[in-house]
Formats: sequence, C-alpha cells, structure tokens
Amino acid sequence: MAVLACALGLYLYHNLNNEIRSHVEKKFASHYTNLLVSVRSARFIEGKGIEIRGLSMAQRSSQYQSQELVSVDEIMVYCTTDPRKLASGDFQVDKIVARRPRLTATIDTDGSTNLKHLFPMPKWGDDNPAIEVEDASLLLADRRGGNVRRILDNVDFQIKTEVAPGMGNYAGQTRTQKRIKATLNCQNWESATLTGLIDETAQTFAAQGNISNLQIDDHLWGLCPDEWKTHIKDLVHLEATADAAFQVSGNGNGLTNYLAMVDVREGTWSDPRIPGTVERIQGRVVASPPGIRIEKLIAYYENGSVSASLTRNGWQANSPVHVSATLKNMTLHQGLASMLPSGMQRSWGRYQPSGTLDASVKLDFDGQKWIPEIHANCRGTNFVFEEFPYPVTDARGKIDFKDRLLDIDLLAHAGKSRIAIVGSVMDPGPNSSGPIRVRSLDPVHWDSTFEHALHVAQEDVCNVAREFHLQGAANVDFTLVTHSQPEIKPDKSLRMEIIDASVKYEKFPYPISKINGNIVWKDGVVTIEQLQGYNDSGHITCRGTWQEVPGDKRGNLNITFACKDVPLDDELKTAIPGSAQESWDQLRPRGSIDHMDIQLHWPNPQGDCDLWVNAQKWERSRNLSGRAISVEPVGFPYVLDEVVGNVEFRNGQITLNQLTARHGDVRVSTNGSCYFPEDRRWQIRFEGLRIENIVVDRDLLLAVPEKLEKSLQQLQLGPLFHADGVVVLSNPNPGRAVQMNWDMTVHMAGGQIQRGAIINNIYGAIRFEGQSDESGARSFGEFHLDSVTSRGIPLSNVRGPFWIDEAQFLSGIHVPRTEDQPPRHVTANAFGGVISIDSRMQLAGSQPFQTDVTLANGTVGQMLIDLGQQNRGQTSGRLFGNISLTGSLEGTHTWDGTGSLQLRDANMYQLPLAVAMLNVLNARFPDTNAFNSADIKYRVAGNYVYLDDMRLSGQTLALKGNGEANLDGQISMRFYTEFGNQTFDVPVVRQMIGQASRSLMVIHVGGSVDNPTTEQEIFPMVNETLEQLFPARAVRLPIGAPPTSDSPAVIRRGNSIPR
Repeated sequence: MAVLACALGLYLYHNLNNEIRSHVEKKFASHYTNLLVSVRSARFIEGKGIEIRGLSMAQRSSQYQSQELVSVDEIMVYCTTDPRKLASGDFQVDKIVARRPRLTATIDTDGSTNLKHLFPMPKWGDDNPAIEVEDASLLLADRRGGNVRRILDNVDFQIKTEVAPGMGNYAGQTRTQKRIKATLNCQNWESATLTGLIDETAQTFAAQGNISNLQIDDHLWGLCPDEWKTHIKDLVHLEATADAAFQVSGNGNGLTNYLAMVDVREGTWSDPRIPGTVERIQGRVVASPPGIRIEKLIAYYENGSVSASLTRNGWQANSPVHVSATLKNMTLHQGLASMLPSGMQRSWGRYQPSGTLDASVKLDFDGQKWIPEIHANCRGTNFVFEEFPYPVTDARGKIDFKDRLLDIDLLAHAGKSRIAIVGSVMDPGPNSSGPIRVRSLDPVHWDSTFEHALHVAQEDVCNVAREFHLQGAANVDFTLVTHSQPEIKPDKSLRMEIIDASVKYEKFPYPISKINGNIVWKDGVVTIEQLQGYNDSGHITCRGTWQEVPGDKRGNLNITFACKDVPLDDELKTAIPGSAQESWDQLRPRGSIDHMDIQLHWPNPQGDCDLWVNAQKWERSRNLSGRAISVEPVGFPYVLDEVVGNVEFRNGQITLNQLTARHGDVRVSTNGSCYFPEDRRWQIRFEGLRIENIVVDRDLLLAVPEKLEKSLQQLQLGPLFHADGVVVLSNPNPGRAVQMNWDMTVHMAGGQIQRGAIINNIYGAIRFEGQSDESGARSFGEFHLDSVTSRGIPLSNVRGPFWIDEAQFLSGIHVPRTEDQPPRHVTANAFGGVISIDSRMQLAGSQPFQTDVTLANGTVGQMLIDLGQQNRGQTSGRLFGNISLTGSLEGTHTWDGTGSLQLRDANMYQLPLAVAMLNVLNARFPDTNAFNSADIKYRVAGNYVYLDDMRLSGQTLALKGNGEANLDGQISMRFYTEFGNQTFDVPVVRQMIGQASRSLMVIHVGGSVDNPTTEQEIFPMVNETLEQLFPARAVRLPIGAPPTSDSPAVIRRGNSIPR
C-alpha cells in the first residue's frame, strides 16, 4: 500500500502513470533480486484504483538470454482514489484481481522447481485484501525453457483473510487466517477442487482436495517432467480411470501429516516386456507417513487373474515391504522376470519358466534382501534349466519354495517323451546346493535341441558326441548336485540307455545301426558300458571311455569295437583312414570278415588318432554263415577266393598274417605288410608267399604285367608247378603305373617248356628276381634244377643265371652283371661230363636266337646211354665238343652253326659205324686198338650237319673223310684209309702214304647212325676215269661184296643224303 501511496504522490506532482509503473517495477525488483522484473505500463483510474499491465519476471539463463518465470496480463488494485490520501500515503487496498497470470516452471537437478524463487511473497503493507486470480495457467518447460507443456489451464482461486480469536497457546490474541478455495481444470480430469487454510499467526496450514474421473493415459504421463520419467518408467504403461482425494497439514518446518487415496478402476497395462495386455485393473493406493499400501488389487491377464496387496512401512529405500499375491491360471512370460526383485530374477533366469500355473506368492523385504515364499501348482508350465537347457514342456505338479528351500516334483515332456523332475535345492542361485534329477519315462530322441543342451552342460562331452553323429533315442537319467561353494563344480551324472540308435564316428565313419546299450557320464568320465549294433550282417559291440583332461577340450578317448561277420563293402572302406583306403582299392576285397577288433585312442601325444584294427577270417568249417572273402589286386588282377587269415592295421601300417587263399586248384599262402603314407607312395609286400599248383592259364596271363605276359606265353610252362618268395606292389610315383617287384622261386616236378626245343621232365627250382613298371618288365633268374630233359637228352645239376624281359631271353655270360661280378655259364651234367651253355633269344617276331654249348670231359659210354642206346661192348673214351648255333623258332631250317667234336682214349670197336668200316677193311674183331681217337669238324645248315673233316685214328689204322647227316640220323660219309700212321710218322712219308691210300680204296657209309651200311671202292680214280670214258655203261672195277637187295637203296657213292 505504501507503494501505491508513493505512486499517488508522484502523480500529484509530475507524470503520475509513468512514475507508478517505474516505482512498481523497482519495488518488485528490490524483492526479487535474482529475477529480471519489468512492468509494461500502469495507470491510475479515478474512483476505482490502479491498473498494472504486463508484469513479467524472468530468470537469467545466460548473459544474453533469459527464461520467463511469471507473466501477468493485468493486475487491478482496488484502493483509495482520494488524491489527498493518496499523496499522504494513507490509503486502503480492498481487493486485488489478477487476470491471466501464467507461471512457467522448470525442474532443477535436485527435483525442486524454479517456482521456489517466488517465495516468500512480497508484503508492502498491513492490509489483508482479498485476492482473486482469474484464468491462470501453469506451464512446464525443460531446463533451457524449451519443450513447453501446459499443465493446468483456466485456474480460478480466491484468497480471503479472516480474523479469529486465538486459542490454546494463542489465547487472548487475534489470529489472522487465509482461506483458499480453488478450482483446477485440465483435460485429464473432469473436475478438481482444492481448499485450504493458512494460519499466519500459528504458522500452520491445512489443505484437502479431490479429483474426479482422472484419466491416466499417455497424455498425463507426457505432462510429467523428463526428470520424473526415470522414476515412473514402469507406471507409464498404465491407462486407467481414477478418483483421488488427499489431505495435508503442516507448519513452517514442513508437512506434519498427509493422507492420499487413489481408487483405480478400468485399468489396462500394456508393457512391451510381456505379450498382450493386463486388463480390468482395479484397486486402491493409500499413502500416508507410515508408508504406502496397495489394497484389493485385482487384474486379469490372458485367461488368468491376479489378486494382490502390498504394504510398505516407511519411505526409505530400505523400508520393509510385504507383498502377497494369488495367481490363478497365470501365463508366465520372460518379461515378467525384469519386474521381480533381483534375487528372484536370478532364479527365474536359471529355470526360465513359461506357460501356465496357479501360485500363491509372498514376498518380504527386510531392508536388505527379499525373502520369497512360493507355492506353485504347474498346469502346463515350461522350463529351460540353465545347467542343461533342454526344453521341458507341459509340466504338471508342485513347486514349493520356502525358507530358502526349493522342492520340485513334476511330470513333464521333453520333446515327445514324458519325464519326471524331482529336486530339493537350498538357496537357488549361484550358491545353491542340492540335487535335481531328470528322468525320462519314455525314450528321448537325440536331436539338435538335446545336442545344444548337452553342449551347454558339458561342451567337451558334446563335442565327442557330435563326432559320433548320434541318431536315435535313449532313456535318460540326469542328476545335478550343486554345492553352496561356487568354487566347487556341480556334480553331474548322466545315464543313457540307448535304444535303436545309429552312429557314424568321424574318426572311423563306419555306420552302425540298431544300437542298444548303456552310456554313463559321471565325474567328468563318459563310460560306454556295452553298446551293441549292426551293419548289414555285421554285429558290433562297443566299449570305451572318454575322460576330461584339464586344459584340453579334446579330453582322452579310448574305444574298442568287437565286430562279427562284417561285410567288406564301401561303408567299411570309407570308414578306414585314407591311407588304408589305398590298400583297399589295390586289393579290391569282397565278402565278410568273421571277427574284427578295433581299438581307437584319441588324441595321441602328436594330437592324432591312434587306430588299431585286427581282422580275422576263419576257415569255412568254423564259419558256416559268413561269406567267403576274395581279393583281386589291381597290380596283379588274379582273383583269390576263400581268403583265410589275419590282417592287422595300425596307424597306416597293415600287417598280413598267415593268409591263405585259392584260385581254382591253385593254393596261395602268405604273410606281408602294407604301408600307405600321406604322400600316397604306398607299398604292399607279400612275404613268405607260397603258391601251389600253378597253372599258366588265361587267368594268370591276364594278371601278370602285359609285357611279361608275352614271355610267359612263349615259354609255355606246364603242367603244374609251385612258387615261393616275395612279391611287392608299390606306387613310388603317385598317379603313374603300379610297380611290381618279385623274388620268387619256382619249384617243378616233371614240368616242361614247349617253346622251341621241347624241355621236359624238369625237376628242381628256378629263381626269378625282377621288376615290372611303366618302362617294362624284367627279371634276373637262377637255375637250380636237379634234372631236365632237352630233346631227349637228360641233363642234371643245371646251374646258372638267366635274364628275361619283354624283348629278350639271355643266359650264361650274356646276362647283365656288375663290373665286380665274373661272367658265369649255365652248366649242367650230361654225357658223363659238364656242358656250358650261353644263349640269347629275341622274344619278338621270329624270335632269333644264338646258343653256344661246350662239352668237357664227357664219356662215350654215358653218351650212348643218354642218347638212349645200349653200350653192350662197354665202349669207353673221353668226349669233348662245342657248337655255336644261330637261328629262330620258326623251325630247324633257320639253323646255322659250326662245331667240333673230339674223342680220346676210346675203344670204339663196338660202335655200329666202327664195326661196319672194320668189316670193310677185314680187320680182325675185336681189335681194341683199331680206333682210339676221333676229331670231327662240322657245320649246321638247316636240318643238315656237314661233316667237313673227320679223322678216326688208332695204333695201326686211321680213317679220314667227310660227309653229311640230317637231324633224323640219316648219314652219308666217305672215308679213305691210312695205314701205319704210327710207323711212318715222318711228315713227307705220311703225306705220300696218305695220297696213295686215297687212290687205292674209298669207303662209302650210308644208312643211319644206328644201322650204317658200307661199300668199298677200289681204285676210285680209275673208276672215275672209266665213267668219264663210258658214260653209257657202268664200267667199274668191283672189289668187295656186291650190294644186296636189303641194302638201303638210298646209298649212292659220291652223293649226299637225298633231299
């Protein structure tokens, strides 16, 4: 009022309205020193009062900007209008009316508003006029003055001052009270009223109010300051209609009592954390100094309902809380976990419940932790256990949690299988202790879901299981026992009764089906107690263990398989290591294995898999059901049937033990080994190989290398023989032809070779040592024959080297040798002496050959015997000779050669030829000194032998001559005599006597070697002269016996053997 009085005095003196505006502005500014105050205008209205327009107070936000706090369009002050009283400052204000005031509030970081800067209100006089506010509004802005939202609008209120007598401590005093009445309008409610009383004397206040049909919706939540939204984030999903009432009282120190009640009805809750909407929410919220209560809260969600109550004793963060709720047919969703206390959230996360249940829940908070008590009746509830996350569905039964103890007794489904879950766990969570057992009532099928659960429960075990590619079903019994000390790992055990399953282990991918047996996992050890399965006709039994190894996820795996009647098919081939597959491809086995043991260890010190396989095939008498095994090696495609024996495989190395087989009447037995390194330079070695009853037939010829086949065909070996030694098949150059090496000894008993000269009655051994590769086949050889017959001539003790390849056959000194090896002949015993043979023959075309044969120290008597003749006269003498012969196997007509024959110390009077000539000479018989030596030089041309120079010598008689013979034994010879060869040893005399002997008589020999005929001719030179003079008549000087009728007609003097 003093301000108005001053303004009036100024008016009286000078520029009244302007002075009023300026004075009012300064007075407001002096009270609100931290605000910027401005008044747009002021004027004095006679008979009414003073009108002030455009009052504004703003906060200074920066040096150049400000933020409006209060603005009032018009303030009408009804006061004394008498200029004299106004000038003297003695005037009275009756009423103040403020029209269209606007307050713009912001929330500070401490939660208070900037409206606090308006208090205390200025008091500029002793009057208590009535105050009326019309059409006021309250706005809320962010801290920078932006994002302005209108909170209240069309607010009207009145403040009236009343004077009442004092009471109590204020008895006898006058009490000044201000009574407030207001109506608040907002689009979010139907009506709101507020009444209050402020006792300025006692410095107390009291107020009450109510709001009807309050609409709680997004608009209402949007009006809240941003600073509040973090605190009410869970409430913003609520939409409802509510009636609210409150009472509040206090004094200058603050509130002394309050009571607020909110009755909610027709509410809905749409929280994105849960599907669907919670509907028909109703209940009452009561807040007072003792705390807050939620009474008779009822809500419906999907097909279920919740009734709950809450009591919080106090307003501190650690104030005790009690919650009780009853859930009927409630559907659990994952989002509910975030609405629970942290301790229960951990339990929720461990079991991940979902589905439907009935439950009675009590939660008590003692200021430090929540103490839950839950009694749930599952009605199709689902769980995913954190330790073994295999989904459990449609669980029915009871779950009770009280006094830190969780009891579970459920029947549920895992996949399509029924399971039983029982457990008793103390303090569910990280420090839980106690057992949980999950037991299947029906077989559980192995699938990706079960595999994932096992991976979470025990990654190492799962990794091993994945390598087996398990399919099928099993009865499962899983037990988990946790301990209260987190550093102690839970005890896990799993027992699976496998039913009709199948596996295909990666490290031995042999498919096994119809598997039954038990697998136990306990204390980090997986034990395969006994699994039995089948592959085709094969029966397989498996045992083994897998054990954890600290720091190594692979663990330690040991498995053994015992297999019976295992078929040799592509599945088994694919299962064995790649190196062994090379062996399989080379041997091409068929049939079935009677018994096979397999041991597998992984990993070994090198990190690889140790694999040992021992396969056995028994004789047919011990195995009536198994299929016989046959092999057909690629490098030697000779089918071997009825294979019996043992094959062992260990880390790329195959060992063959006591293998036997047959090919028709051929019997084969061998040991051996196969090696298949990673570089594919494999080798198959047959040691102690023995082959009986070998027949060089079409099957064998097709099996041997192509270039060796021609050689065998040309030799025409037969009929049966045996062989033993070593054969090696290898691939030293991967991708190229298979190489074959051999060191074999062929044993013959009555064998024969029917190529060229027929060789039969072969007894003894022939050794072959050679090789066949992409460059050809070749072999060294060594004869160790006891006896052999060649062209009817028996040979014994045949020894010596030979060489054969696809182009040639060499023997004796022609065989290739190293520099330090001396040349060797092929030697044999024949004619009572030793013959040496050196030959070579081309195996292509007409097969030309060259043979050099030398006889040393033979005997005439043995020669006669070897040639099939009798030696009745005990003819003796030493025999020497040689021949060098060339030709081809086209026939004897291609033969060409030379040779010589020497006879010493002989008594030849019993030889047919010698007897015939001695008869011609009228020598007495026997005359042991008739002939005792002979020297013959001859040539071979086709079927004929030309005797160019022959000399038969004795003590008193000598014959010289020449002639020819054919290979059938027909002869034609001509001899002349020399007498006294020993008496007339002077060369000139001997020559004269010899010439005279030729002129006196010639002996003609014909017939055959076995039956020779002779004819003497006297004075051959005279006869030749007569034949020339009288060609028409046979004029001769016959001396000796004339030819008889039985004499061979083919003998003609002076002519050769007829062609």
